[in-house]
Amino acid sequence: MPKLKALAAFLDAHFEKPFLVVGLVAMILIICYQTLYRYTITSLIQWVGDPSHAWLYVGLSVWSEETARYVFIWISYLAIPLAIRERSNIRVDIVYDRLPARVQAASWVVVDACLLLLSCFMLLKGLEHVGMQIEMPQTTAALQIPYFIPYLILPVGFGLMVVRALEDVAAQMARIPLLDTVLALAFTALLFSPVFLFEQLNAIWLLFGYFVVLLFVGVPIAFSLGIA
Repeated sequence: MPKLKALAAFLDAHFEKPFLVVGLVAMILIICYQTLYRYTITSLIQWVGDPSHAWLYVGLSVWSEETARYVFIWISYLAIPLAIRERSNIRVDIVYDRLPARVQAASWVVVDACLLLLSCFMLLKGLEHVGMQIEMPQTTAALQIPYFIPYLILPVGFGLMVVRALEDVAAQMARIPLLDTVLALAFTALLFSPVFLFEQLNAIWLLFGYFVVLLFVGVPIAFSLGIA
């Protein structure tokens, strides 16, 4: 049992890392391959003087660019759950650094609740979008693969974000008193109550107002913008 627990803890801590490493290496190799062939084949075509072979350059360029783009998108989304777990997302700490230690600890419950809110919403929308792509199939321009394959990163990535946010908020709740947890969740509910209580709020005020408020609360910049 201790070995199984240690293995589970190791997998939990490093689950995203192999995918990130493989994706990054693949993207570097594809870009190097594309760059090498772009200049090599172009020079060869110019040297031979036969424009009928130009399709070689175009074909290599298109599929490699598309593949590198999709790999980059996938590893970008897979890096965010790891950043949530390690609390390494970029955020504004101006207010956080001036708070008492007890309030700082409780503020992480607010942050995790906000991350969970956006991640759950985007997970549902991602599933909906993938379902739409399956019902009305389209293929990518160069690779000719179904579009739902690249878009699978939405439910996969945001699903992992949900898991990481739940892990973090559960661990944080275990570290702080129950009263602090209740107050933090109440503050989160109060923070979003205007959206439900006042239907005629100006969209511009909502966008910039929530973005600024969430930044000062300590929510990572990308998630603050996403929620706003």
